[in-house]
Amino acid sequence: MLLLCLCVCSSCGILRAIWFNIPDTDDYRHDPQRRFSAPAEAFHFFRNKEAEDLGQQLSVTYQLVYNHLLLNDFVKMFNTEAFLIIRNDTVLYERYPNGLASDHLVTTFSVSKAIIATLVGRSIKQGHLRGLEQTVGEVLPQWRGQTIGQVTVQQLLQHTSGIQFTTKLINLGCDQIQFYYGRNLRRRMNRRKLAYPPGEHFQYSSANTQLLGLMLEAVLPQKPDGTPQTLSDYLEAQLWHPLGMEAPGSWSLDRRDEQAIERTFCCLQAQAIDFAKLGRLWLNDGNWQGRQLLPPQWIDFIIGLEHPETGLYHCGFTTVGIGCNRAYYASGLMGQFIYVVPEKNLLILRFGEHKKAYSTNLWRDFFAQIADKLLIVTATQPTK
Repeated sequence: MLLLCLCVCSSCGILRAIWFNIPDTDDYRHDPQRRFSAPAEAFHFFRNKEAEDLGQQLSVTYQLVYNHLLLNDFVKMFNTEAFLIIRNDTVLYERYPNGLASDHLVTTFSVSKAIIATLVGRSIKQGHLRGLEQTVGEVLPQWRGQTIGQVTVQQLLQHTSGIQFTTKLINLGCDQIQFYYGRNLRRRMNRRKLAYPPGEHFQYSSANTQLLGLMLEAVLPQKPDGTPQTLSDYLEAQLWHPLGMEAPGSWSLDRRDEQAIERTFCCLQAQAIDFAKLGRLWLNDGNWQGRQLLPPQWIDFIIGLEHPETGLYHCGFTTVGIGCNRAYYASGLMGQFIYVVPEKNLLILRFGEHKKAYSTNLWRDFFAQIADKLLIVTATQPTK
């Protein structure tokens, strides 16, 4: 019991990493949280009861072993917590296996990187951040005059900042482990140095997203009562309420005092149906019910539409496929996905764990199969 208390309460991420070991979808329960509320009026997708048998109609192939594996059976094969298919604003399929329910909170892991990219766009639209070329040093005084202060918002979004970030998991003191388990992200971020000149080298790194979080926090106006606005406050006011989320959510913090900051590279919790509304915002190019929340062409930029290559990571998203099968997705550790197929007005969401060897290719193959095989399963007008 003493060791447990030391591991949970200690500021040393090494002890916590030893105790909690491999990350899982319940890790957020060990961290302090900032919570954000749901609006008084929620947005609801259409629902069509005649589509409830989709799980018995649609099948996938799994590793050339299982042919025509029914969707219902496929979802049960993995430690899935939520699986949704939404087309034309209609929920065609919604399952919460393993005894879970629709009000169960799921976590994002690195899907949060795409959400931060969305918040950055919102901040630029409102004029809090000046634009993609604004530098770290212009916003955060501690880095003025230093080379890291020359890094731009765009380079942080695209993971070309050159910021040093160690990922050797055999070393419990490496940045990747300490960002996830550590208790002082501000101090750890202040120790950042450049390993490469900005803009010359791609390195996927949680430090980029955490630094974007610090920049966003610094430019936010105060709340009406004169207190500082947190990132969770901003998410609530600018996305959670405008998008009509159905339930409150939470964002994991690194510590419990006034120096706490959201782990912006991961660890945002909500109901799966509310994450689908973020997918709908992306699908509609940043427009929500006639209100343009993001700058024009912002979605094209953050999904890397100008790059013809597929399978490339860009600003929290990966693009795959070509033509009418072109898709993009935000993904997180062990199988968290918001998968968007613009030409088919289609969203596929999957949250949960994947205890076997994690493979993004495995999941996106499943989603591509579903998108390819999905037919219009309703001939009647759905109702909300």
